[in-house]
This record gives sequence, C-alpha cells and structure tokens, in this order.
Amino acid sequence: MNFIITNKSQLKNVLTLFYSKYKENERYNLSFDVIKKEVSKKQRGFIFGGLCKVLRAFFYETQGELYEISDIKEMLYRKAGVYEEKILPDGSSFYKYKGLSQMNMREASEFIDKVLLWIDNETECILPPYLRYCWLLHTTQQDIDTAMNFPIPLKSPDYLKYQRKEACCLHCGRVGHNEAHHIRGIKLDGLASKPSDIYTISLCHNCHTGDERLQDMRPAQLQKVINTYGFSLDLFCRLTYLRWLDHKV
Repeated sequence: MNFIITNKSQLKNVLTLFYSKYKENERYNLSFDVIKKEVSKKQRGFIFGGLCKVLRAFFYETQGELYEISDIKEMLYRKAGVYEEKILPDGSSFYKYKGLSQMNMREASEFIDKVLLWIDNETECILPPYLRYCWLLHTTQQDIDTAMNFPIPLKSPDYLKYQRKEACCLHCGRVGHNEAHHIRGIKLDGLASKPSDIYTISLCHNCHTGDERLQDMRPAQLQKVINTYGFSLDLFCRLTYLRWLDHKV
C-alpha cells in the first residue's frame, strides 16, 4: 500500500491502519520518501522582490540615488533575463525578455541563480542569509542524489578561502572579515575525526574564536536557513560545496 500524507491527521490514520494489520512474528517492509513541493510563482516573486529591495537600499547607500523597484527589476532582467523572439505582423522580429511570472520553473531558477552570481561577483552588496541561499529553493531530487553520493574530500584549501570571503556571519549576522568555521558533530565514515573542509561555514572572528565561541553546530542564522528551506545540515553543506564547484573560476 502507498499513501501520500500531507497533515498529521492523515499520518495518524495511516499508522492506525498499519497497527490494526500488524501481527507478531511477521515481517514488514516500511519505506517513505519526502515529496518536495514545487516552488510557486508567489515564492519566486517573494525572493525576487527581496533581492530588488536589498539592491535598492545598497544603491541608495553607495550612490545616493533611491531608484524605483521597477528600475531595479529592469536592470536585473537586462543582465540575467530570459529572452524570446517576437514576430510582428509585418514579418519583422525582435527579442523581448520574459517577466518572472512568464518563465517556467527551469528558466526562473536559472534567472535567480544568475542574479545571485552577479550580486556576488560584480557588486559589494551583502545579502542576508535567507536570500543568499535562496537558490536552495530550486534544488531538485537529482541535485540531492548527486550531493549525497558525491565523494567528500578531506581538504579543500580553495573552498576555505571562499568561506572566508563570505561577508555575513552565519551566527550573528555581523558584516565584516570572516573565518571558516568547521562544523563539529557530523560523522564521516572513513575520514579523520576532524570534519572535512566542505563542512565549514562563514563566521565572524568573535563568533569563531572570541568569548562568543560556538559550542554547538547550529549557528543562529544558519538554523534559520535550514528551517526555511528544509534541508539537513549535512545536505546543506554538500549542496553549498557543489554549487561552489560548479561556479568557481
């Protein structure tokens, strides 16, 4: 029997049914899968709107100009948008970019990803963690399978350099020079007791080494990201590392 469960009441009914059919000394095979919800247009719009608001504030702070949100959107569409050819009645054609609501799932995911990479590489704008990691929302089952089966390196000096360049501390949210913090408590079969370099996050100096040194493995801002996007700490680190591999120069 297969069931799709979407609330606690359904879960209770399924477990009650199973218990009623349970007999001692018999073997049962139980399995379950988490069905990832598709990203809605409303969620994509919320993310895009958040990015535009942060950029608007950034340009006001650095340029003294308070641009309209529509101007910010226009800029991002021109830099990273999806274009389609339009045919006019006289047979001539021109290319016009699609709005976010007109994009399909793949196009919207690639568009948001390009915007994030542009902000990271071409500006000094610092995104709050919930927006910086919004690409997690577009993670597919194939991405998850790849991440979980990817051979974990013990050392990755270049990735540590990348983590140190991150501008926002994943514990207190402080902006400034950061350090790569190894997350303790994740078991790595076949590797040394010290965590692999992929299990690192960016922390400010105070949170990493000072009086506020973390004794657990769930910094506050990181916990918010994990709760928002519904991934385990292990999977979050793996996905972040693979994303860096895919986009590093």
